[in-house]
Amino acid sequence: MREYWKERLQPNAARMYGAIVAGVKRRESRIMCGEGEPDDLQNAAYAVLDDHPELYYFGKKLGIAATQSAFSLFGGGGKNMMLMAEYIYSEQEIRLCESKINEARQELRKSINARTTDEEKIVLVAEYIVANTTYEIDNKFNQNAASSLCYGRAQCSGISAACKLLLDWLGVECIIVGGDADDGSGAIGPHAWNIVRIGREYYHIDVTFMLGCNKSKSTPLKKIFLFYDDDKISTDHKWDRAKTPKCTDKSKAIEERTVVYVDSSGKPVQNQNQGATVQRPVVNKPLTSKPIENKPIVNKPVNNSANEERPRVTNARTHQNALEFNSLSALKIELSKILKARGKGLSFYLNINNLTQMEAKKMTMNACTMVVGREGIGCSISVSVHPDLYIEVGFGY
Repeated sequence: MREYWKERLQPNAARMYGAIVAGVKRRESRIMCGEGEPDDLQNAAYAVLDDHPELYYFGKKLGIAATQSAFSLFGGGGKNMMLMAEYIYSEQEIRLCESKINEARQELRKSINARTTDEEKIVLVAEYIVANTTYEIDNKFNQNAASSLCYGRAQCSGISAACKLLLDWLGVECIIVGGDADDGSGAIGPHAWNIVRIGREYYHIDVTFMLGCNKSKSTPLKKIFLFYDDDKISTDHKWDRAKTPKCTDKSKAIEERTVVYVDSSGKPVQNQNQGATVQRPVVNKPLTSKPIENKPIVNKPVNNSANEERPRVTNARTHQNALEFNSLSALKIELSKILKARGKGLSFYLNINNLTQMEAKKMTMNACTMVVGREGIGCSISVSVHPDLYIEVGFGY
């Protein structure tokens, strides 16, 4: 198992990291970590939490105490640091959790043999977690690997930890990534997902978002948000790219290989270039206080060529030939293209149910602000929304 986040610590924090791991394994309530600074200790503790999901009983509420070293009286040394650890499961609960985690491993083992590739192992782990986990937030017990694997209820931090725990066991390099994500409404909130390694390449996988697409648990499960590159995941995810491996390979994104193309009547078509639209599930993205109801919707792709037919509004509205976007993700992809070309603006309908004018304006402005910031383009943004929710966006450079 690679201790990825330990590798990024300063020497003092890296030394404390080892003391924390050893102390947590012994269930010490007060872990002596040697000389250093509070920031070193905090960084080390958070790195342990991300690198060691098997220490699921180690709580995220950290207590830090510092006493002056005796050597400091003579002009040397620093502070003696102590971590006051919180353990959120009892010894009896830990024994029960270990038994259930072993059951999960044995269940996965049935589908794995010597010829199973790392890519196949990752898909199997994602499917197992999705099939056996319900999304739930606002509870410290839902934020660790045992939440998902033992109790079947977890939020993104617990789901990403469960994913890493199982992939570590299978010998697949996996990293927990912390950042922010868009819940589909234009709101941005804290989120966690994973980066995995296959051969020499790295890929994003977001099992929480995949779970949102499979709320009914009906099989076969929809495989989505697996093996994304940096550009693709950044449509609705934000993180510090300088701290994570670069994900550049675009060839494995499962969503692109399993998408179903349909015509205007909803029938599948073979020729994907004959003006077809793309049928995809709406993503139930868990960043609000309550999970969003999962409703099927048609996301219409944005064509790269100005000569190709763009998606059109089908219901009776004032601007019957206007562009239509069924998600903020699709809108942001088009906005990015316009900004890179220094376009003046865009007019469209945002096909999201039950929007008021004010909500539509706020969502659109949030989407524009995100794209402008991501692309690093200096410009002003203007958004106007008509009574029929026809939206006009303008850019000034």
